[in-house]
Amino acid sequence: MVGLLGTGCALNGGEGSDQPPSGSMSPAPQPAPQRPRELALAGKQSAELCTLLSPEQQAAVGVGRSSPLTGQDVGCGWLSLPGANPDVGVQVQALPMDLAQAVERSGDPFPETAATYTVQGFPAEQGQNGAGLEGMGCRVDVDVADGQTLEVFYTPTIAGSVPNQDMCAKAKQAAEFAVTNLQAQG
Repeated sequence: MVGLLGTGCALNGGEGSDQPPSGSMSPAPQPAPQRPRELALAGKQSAELCTLLSPEQQAAVGVGRSSPLTGQDVGCGWLSLPGANPDVGVQVQALPMDLAQAVERSGDPFPETAATYTVQGFPAEQGQNGAGLEGMGCRVDVDVADGQTLEVFYTPTIAGSVPNQDMCAKAKQAAEFAVTNLQAQG
């Protein structure tokens, strides 16, 4: 009986096994992925950011009318075409801060939709504001260059009219489009 127990231990996580021994600690967290290259975001004007979604891509995320942001914010906003259901908006902004700062400025995230992933190989954080504000939209912040974050925010015109998971899926899709087009611009 002792021999069988010893053999069982060797087969279930002993040396040469590709499975961790039962009861062992989970693996250490992996470091955040590195961006594949620096994307030129700094110095772009709001009108230039309006080129980051093609007409076909705008239709895919449910918008069609763009307008450059004015004031201190550098970015572009798109709205649904009149009569669209759901009526939504997408905003793409160039934030002069690193990814951690961009995420931190949004406050405590809504835990059900907070996610970390990559967008076209670039580190990204997805989130919605917590404290009952999650129905107002979902954002994806993408680390595109040192001290530069591309933020994509998807929001329904009427808070709560689009399910949270759908908002975040559309925000991620718009972020993928924007990063792809930013890469193509060089």
